[in-house]
Amino acid sequence: MIYQPDEVPGKEEKPRYRRGQHPNSRANLVLFEKGLAPNPNGNSGPFILPRLRRMAAMTLPELMALDVNKLCLAELEARRRWLMALDPDGWRDRNALEDRLDGPAGKAADVEVAVAVQVLWQDGTPAVR
Repeated sequence: MIYQPDEVPGKEEKPRYRRGQHPNSRANLVLFEKGLAPNPNGNSGPFILPRLRRMAAMTLPELMALDVNKLCLAELEARRRWLMALDPDGWRDRNALEDRLDGPAGKAADVEVAVAVQVLWQDGTPAVR
C-alpha cells in the first residue's frame, strides 16, 4: 500500500510555530525589566574608538614607543589599526580609519540648476530677441 506523506500511520502532525515562538526558544530567553539596561556588565558605547582618538593625538615616536606588554586588548587593536594605516600600502586601512574617526564621507547629491542668461547691448537693449 502506498501512503501519502500526510497519511503515514503512527505519524502525528507537529504544531508549527512562528519564528521565536517555539517553547524551547522562549525558555532560553532572559527577560529584563523595562527601563533597565540589558547589559549586566554595564559596558556600553564604543570600545576601540576612544583609544583610536587618544592615539590620534600622539606623535609617531610616542605611538611606536608604547609598551605593548602594558596595553589592554582594545589599545593593542587601536595601535595595530594606526600602524596598518601608516603603512605605504595601507590606503584601505587609512580610509577605514578615517571613516571610523570622522564618520563616512557625505555622498554627492544630484542637483539640477536652471540658469537664465540675458545679453544686453551697452545701451541696455537686449542683444537677442
